[in-house]
Amino acid sequence: MRLASQLTIASPVEVDGIGLHTGEKSLVRIVPESQPVGISFIVGEMQIAAVPENVSNSSRQTALSNGAASVQTVEHLLAALGGLGISHVRIYVTGPEVPALDGSAMGWVRLLEASGTRDIGQPVRAPVLPHTITVEDDAGRLRATPCDRYLISVSVDYRQVGKQSATLEVTPDTFKREIAPARTFGFADEARAVFAAGLASGASLENVLVIYNGGFSSPPRLPDELARHKMLDLIGDLALVGVPLSVEIEAIRPSHRLNVQLARCLAQALQTKRPR
Repeated sequence: MRLASQLTIASPVEVDGIGLHTGEKSLVRIVPESQPVGISFIVGEMQIAAVPENVSNSSRQTALSNGAASVQTVEHLLAALGGLGISHVRIYVTGPEVPALDGSAMGWVRLLEASGTRDIGQPVRAPVLPHTITVEDDAGRLRATPCDRYLISVSVDYRQVGKQSATLEVTPDTFKREIAPARTFGFADEARAVFAAGLASGASLENVLVIYNGGFSSPPRLPDELARHKMLDLIGDLALVGVPLSVEIEAIRPSHRLNVQLARCLAQALQTKRPR
């Protein structure tokens, strides 16, 4: 099974920006942990552990809450941490939502790489998944099976662009090159409904790839960028499991709701225990 280092960052880093859904400005400061205690968000003086049990909203984003405090749209930052193998940090957030930056995870990758990493514990083996797990709804299906690597396949199908798919082993190198640049996307013909739902108040052409019938607001950065952004979101949501993953995941039309459901099932099957 896969062996993983217990990594934190070498020194604090921070960045500010606008939240995708709230449109409000916030500042994020990421600081190292001295012990292998996982990832947590600090809002005011309240700590919110990044665990599946603390997910309070999984509609078009992943939000965390401890009942007294909350933070929205954590998935891209968690994806960068998970993709780079960084599993022990505290994240101070001043504002209601993690900044969108450019809609991808590349800004977070650059920030974390500028800090560097250090080991704070003995390497750990990824726990063995004892059985296949499948979660599904009317729109999509996720299936996780035991594997000696962290391998993800994503397939999506949208009326405006057709089918896209991507299959990659998740390593720091492949995440940085092949997944992190993939941007949040939205469909022009759905914008009115999204705004009416009180979402995407901070969306712009600077942080969203807009898809029109027959075209994009800017050239795609990667082949099958939509499928790869869905993979990015999945990696971020599964970082909530809190342990190195050694699984193969087949994702057909994934969503945050299904991703979080799978994270909960994986945490239970792998018997992860983290503070709430």
